[in-house]
Amino acid sequence: FISREGEKKKLMLMDWDGFGVKKLGISSPSLLSPHWSDDGSMLLYSAEKNRQWGIYVLDFKKMEERLVVNVKGTSMAGDFFPGGEEFTLSSSSEGTPDIFTYNIKSANLNRITSDRGIEVSPAVSPDGSAIAFVSDRGGSPQIYSVDRMGYNTKRITYEGTYNTSPNWSPKGDVIAFSGRREGKNQIFTVRPD
Repeated sequence: FISREGEKKKLMLMDWDGFGVKKLGISSPSLLSPHWSDDGSMLLYSAEKNRQWGIYVLDFKKMEERLVVNVKGTSMAGDFFPGGEEFTLSSSSEGTPDIFTYNIKSANLNRITSDRGIEVSPAVSPDGSAIAFVSDRGGSPQIYSVDRMGYNTKRITYEGTYNTSPNWSPKGDVIAFSGRREGKNQIFTVRPD
């Protein structure tokens, strides 16, 4: 989780029950979106360092931080695909934010969406075949999905005026998200079909 200490944000780790809180030695004026690899050996996050946004990986085996994506604009970390060699991100490097995939070994950045709207918060399905994301292409932020290669985009949510932060269930049969109804933010679930 991210904790604020003075003017800096710090990356922290704790046990599932809230005990055993530890500082990981990672800090930045802006630090966002920590996501685990499926085997728990790496942590992916976004940070602003030296006035430049980048996406970093913390390797827990080596306790080593590495900058993996450093492009113009703002880039926000998404989820790892199963296996931990590739992940999703949202980047404004080519204009408005779009969804990309990045392969750590080959350093290949691949654009998945290219709509005029803002597209953010990519979340990978448990089997790695689909990506849920938020887009305002229909006028307000809604949840959409697209396959791993950038095809078969479909809108998932149709109710509410502000739906964001999609997250897949472990089985992949449900997407949880934050939605605004009657002026209040609430947690909802929707089937991807």
